Amino acid sequence: MNSVFGIKLKYKLRKINKYDLEKMITYANSNANQAMKIIYIGTRNHPILEALIHSSHEIKGIAESTLNKKASVLKSLLFNAYDLLQSIKGKSVLQLSSQAKKQKVPYLVFSEEQKTLANWVSSLKPDIIVVHSMYQLLKKDVFSIPKYGAINYHPSLLPNYPGSSPDFWVYYNMDLNPGGTVHLINDGEDTGEIIYAQSFPLELGTSYNEYKAQYCELGAELVLKALKDIETDSMQLKKQIETSEITRARRIKKEEHQSFIDWQTWSTERVFHFLRGTLTYVKSVPLPKNAGSGSYWKVVSFIKELSQNKPGTIKNNGKQYLLYCKDGAIIMELKKSFSLVIKSLFL
Repeated sequence: MNSVFGIKLKYKLRKINKYDLEKMITYANSNANQAMKIIYIGTRNHPILEALIHSSHEIKGIAESTLNKKASVLKSLLFNAYDLLQSIKGKSVLQLSSQAKKQKVPYLVFSEEQKTLANWVSSLKPDIIVVHSMYQLLKKDVFSIPKYGAINYHPSLLPNYPGSSPDFWVYYNMDLNPGGTVHLINDGEDTGEIIYAQSFPLELGTSYNEYKAQYCELGAELVLKALKDIETDSMQLKKQIETSEITRARRIKKEEHQSFIDWQTWSTERVFHFLRGTLTYVKSVPLPKNAGSGSYWKVVSFIKELSQNKPGTIKNNGKQYLLYCKDGAIIMELKKSFSLVIKSLFL
């Protein structure tokens, strides 16, 4: 718990524990006609896939969407070693390939070309495809194969934030009431009819990992509910409203990283919240020149007091780093990460 000028900020990390998972699965299995045959498509192992594996449904295959089929040898070795240790400890693996091997189901990796994917899906004869996170849009030649088509879990309240990077834009707009949506997949980008959409409160300063844990838990719950409705023919679909006010969650370019914060108008609270949610992957604040490999900023808290220092500058007062804003300062710590050192050297 952090205390900021007398205000206590409590950050709760919400994970899918055994009790929550059992509740979701009990709901999904109750009154179900029969197990559905599912192909899962994603980029990494995910709580949604874990929930599906532990439900009454049958995983027929797992497909991994990539930008490039050929990962570096060292990267593959590191991930394989990590997943091996996780398996020995009885914990969740990272890679979809490891999960497929663990579940003894067919596995396919694909990139832009989807003809091989279509043939693979046809051969497995699934009832439905479940998607969470793809680098490409799923083509009609693929999602039209299963009896029930395909559904996707998108971590935003559609129709707002369609696209590849909703997390960033939720923090950028200081949206404290985000959510998640399960929708049918069509030819558009996150434009299919909505099966379930649900919001949740996001506290000021919630870290990216904490936020991700919240929407992942929600995603597992909503996907299981959607599958139950589909197999019992009780779906209540809602068309997405087309409006010019929608914020598209476009991918962020590296050269944009230090241009997003408006130091002259953003309050200290807004800068603090934005950095807590994005600084792990958006380098909005440059590191000191002598920081060295593996260095990163940890955003600790903030103070509200006027200063003569220019907003956007960062200084070390001998005790801590202060990132100055128009009406206060962000307290920062310079940290080292062994994994970042490895990444900078080899990946």
